[in-house]
Amino acid sequence: MKKITLLLTLLILLNCKSKNDFEGQFLSVMETTTLDANGNTVEFNIGFTVEFEQTENQDCLVESKDELNSTLIEPMIRNVIRGYVGKLDNEGIETIDKEDVKAEINNQLSEGNISLNAKSFVDCPLKISMFTITRRN
Repeated sequence: MKKITLLLTLLILLNCKSKNDFEGQFLSVMETTTLDANGNTVEFNIGFTVEFEQTENQDCLVESKDELNSTLIEPMIRNVIRGYVGKLDNEGIETIDKEDVKAEINNQLSEGNISLNAKSFVDCPLKISMFTITRRN
């Protein structure tokens, strides 16, 4: 009986830890294709680190880091990249300032007007702390 009680207690604690583990940071990479100002296809490799923290009574509308990344972060980054690169010609693309792109991404994250499934994504401080973008040939 003691072993079963100990096992149940351990399982409950592990379950609570996993539910409260939705904070910290994670590294992600992705590829995206967009058009430049001249209508030419441009492909990029992108790497970034997302930092986030849990706040009391938050409703982040997602259950995991993977869901956060695939449903919110990556589509938003693709959107920013498309808007940014769509104004550049080939020479401008060669000299993309990754800090400008990162600042625009963080601006979008901090504005709080991001929504998911018609619900507002609020009370979840997110920030891109590291960002790289490399043109693929």
